[in-house]
Amino acid sequence: MATTSAIRVLYVIPLLILVILHEPGQTQAFPYRSLLQTCQPSGSIPGQSGNCNTENGSECCQDGRSYTTYDCSPAVTGSTLATLTLNSFAEGGDGGGASACTGRFYGDDQMVVALSTGWYGGGSRCTKNIVITAASTGKSATAMVADECDSTTGCDEEHNFEPPCRNNIVDATGRRRSGTRWGSTRTTDRPRSRGPTREYDQRAHARRRICKYEHYAVSDGW
Repeated sequence: MATTSAIRVLYVIPLLILVILHEPGQTQAFPYRSLLQTCQPSGSIPGQSGNCNTENGSECCQDGRSYTTYDCSPAVTGSTLATLTLNSFAEGGDGGGASACTGRFYGDDQMVVALSTGWYGGGSRCTKNIVITAASTGKSATAMVADECDSTTGCDEEHNFEPPCRNNIVDATGRRRSGTRWGSTRTTDRPRSRGPTREYDQRAHARRRICKYEHYAVSDGW
């Protein structure tokens, strides 16, 4: 269930994302040299409107518009910026089909994420954990990579008629709830912040659906 939401400008949340490939506290150098270069658009697709589920404020494709695609993501370093977006991983939600990594659906009480195509690495990060740390408080939340936020295509039924995901997305599901925060903290991690932070459900997860945008920094711990 490839997510491809490009401009779900729901909320902008800067985050420092550390992907733990093995055991907690241990990291591995970023293995994809191709991603260490500047990531440029790979092309574009024509917009096509359809039955677009706007459950999480999704941006829906429009007829006649052109949408940029990517087959890469920015290099992952200690200051790489990313965008946090919300999406549903539940059956019947705006996330679409079951997750690509496990073939399962996930409820809003489970912490899972979807990564842009480049960071997803063809599934190489499936079921691995990423740690999202709030720059403002230093508090962290851990989520499992369950899906890909498709940066290469979109505007079709499989992708909820949403635009392709941007190349720097961590798509998380979870409903905002008063008094709770994403990852036990205001998700103000160290990525590129695009605006004021909002409080998110501590159990929100990210998914690979047509990603929504919000920036945060990603570390080379992937």
